Amino acid sequence: MTSLVTGCLGFIGSHLCDALVARGDHVIGADLVTGSFEFFNPAVEFIPTDITKRESVEALCRKYEADVVYHTASIFNYSASKVVLDRVNLGGTQNFYEAIGKAKGWGGRLKTIVHWSSSSINGRQAHGKPAVEDEPWCPANDYERSKAEQETLASELAEQFQLPIVYLRPAGVYGPRSRYGLAKIIELVSKGLVRCYFGRPQARQSMVHVADVVGAAIHLADRGVPGEAYNVADDAQWTMGELTLHIARALKKWFVPLTLPVALIKPLSQLDERLARALKRDPLLIRDLLDHMERPFLVSNQKLKAAGYPLQFADTKCGLDHTIGWYREKGWL
Repeated sequence: MTSLVTGCLGFIGSHLCDALVARGDHVIGADLVTGSFEFFNPAVEFIPTDITKRESVEALCRKYEADVVYHTASIFNYSASKVVLDRVNLGGTQNFYEAIGKAKGWGGRLKTIVHWSSSSINGRQAHGKPAVEDEPWCPANDYERSKAEQETLASELAEQFQLPIVYLRPAGVYGPRSRYGLAKIIELVSKGLVRCYFGRPQARQSMVHVADVVGAAIHLADRGVPGEAYNVADDAQWTMGELTLHIARALKKWFVPLTLPVALIKPLSQLDERLARALKRDPLLIRDLLDHMERPFLVSNQKLKAAGYPLQFADTKCGLDHTIGWYREKGWL
């Protein structure tokens, strides 16, 4: 089995490559040569590729063939500009799928494309119930809109070129190697910068460990239905307050059960983003991410379970304990 993974140097892509290599696949990894090789698996055949350049992906698809394609390459960042999001998430996806289409699925060899979308495209939920896959989308910011537009574009290209695309919609992804999302809260708590709740601690959020994102992708490559979308989330529906408190206890940090309104934090996040740009570092606080975290965000995983996938980390708290243990082992805390 030959698998092609775009974004192979990224947080999710590196985990995916490890899992595919472990089961015996020949893995072709495509990514920017300027990416970090900190977690690169040497068993992967690395091909420098820039999906925003048509000639780069066309050269990749002319020279290499695969039975399964995992398209993880995207900008996963709430602070990214619309220009960058459009160039990578939309332009890059169009270039890549058109190149596969022109290669005619490598003579019919291609069995499945697993497309990385996001359950965040559901946006703000008024009903408070876990969103199912066929609900209308309501993206609330540039990042979420780019992922919604990316999935729409992928669907159009699938129809045009008869591409067997399965759409993966992960909830908030966390786990070893991550420096984003819940990893930011872990970092802030560990540094003593967060000692109380902030935003709407009662807002319930769907989360998923990276091991289950990767496991679900591999499972759906074999058992998913082309043209169908699958939410990927664990069984827990903890509030952000409960998760933040669990993180503080796991890190043995004192915590005050009081709430600091997001309205007071946003000016600080704006200042932090400006400093981050000047110092060329990642911001600690991201305004759109704060907005996302203070609103209810629940998705149903029933369709994924019906497809036969067994969760490895059904409870976010168990997954967080595993993740914090890894951070400690690697000296990240």
